[in-house]
Amino acid sequence: MICNMTLDKACLLDEAGILPRAGEKPEEFFARGERVLNVSRGLLERLKRGEKVRLFDEFEVDKSRLIEPETVKGGMDLTSELYGFRIDYINGFYLSRELGVLFGGCLAWDGEDEEADLAVFLLRDVFRKKPRWLFYRRDELSAHELCHGARRFLHEHKYEEYFAYRTAKGFGVRKLLGGGFSGVLDSLIFLLPSLLLVAAEAVNSFTPVTMPMRFFWALAVAGPLFIVCKSLKLGFAVRRAAARLAEFGGALKPYAVLFRLNAEEIEELAGLKTRQEWDKFEADHAGELRWMIIKKRFF
Repeated sequence: MICNMTLDKACLLDEAGILPRAGEKPEEFFARGERVLNVSRGLLERLKRGEKVRLFDEFEVDKSRLIEPETVKGGMDLTSELYGFRIDYINGFYLSRELGVLFGGCLAWDGEDEEADLAVFLLRDVFRKKPRWLFYRRDELSAHELCHGARRFLHEHKYEEYFAYRTAKGFGVRKLLGGGFSGVLDSLIFLLPSLLLVAAEAVNSFTPVTMPMRFFWALAVAGPLFIVCKSLKLGFAVRRAAARLAEFGGALKPYAVLFRLNAEEIEELAGLKTRQEWDKFEADHAGELRWMIIKKRFF
């Protein structure tokens, strides 16, 4: 039995962006939260002492590159509005060389250890003075990366990009396509056909070989179309699940609830047809710390 004091403490961690996993017990959740917070505070203390710190054997940071929380307040406001959390324990840094040519930012951690306690987010140095760069906004970009930071320990990737790209304002290309990129394979499906098309054009232009260009054009259209269709399908499932949460459960912030669930649970909710099915879903999760937090905060 989880007492009210324990639940209140767990809700505070959840609000801070340290989310409980399915089936995680209170003592496990609190121990993980304490580790994550201590590691983050330790890094911050070293930086404030003037140390240069090498992270993940990839790049070096110091106090001059640290992003002040006030700078990404807009991103925190976005995640609070959409998903009910405000992360201030994931330190951010201005770095450019470590990012790709067109990338505005990313979340970084030890890629070989999914349980690594430390993660940081990186923003291109241009955001130190400007709130916008190319098609990126600093608040949206920081909110996007903080969404990844909050869901990192859930080990659930299918819907993660969809939730992260909901921080983009309006209905642009990133929001349309972004949810469809859940892994490296999706990036290859999107980019490789276009690269093959360019290669085929080069072969036709500079060699006597004739390539079947209609085939390569079809591939170049099919790749992005697949990603769009995948993103739309994921979005349909999330919106339907949100509607069922509001209709059957009376959820006040259904998207904040879904943000904390895994793909199987989202799709189960999307498929609900009767209140009896909702009652069974609730009964299956009764007594679970994660669900008790969700019920207390969002219903």
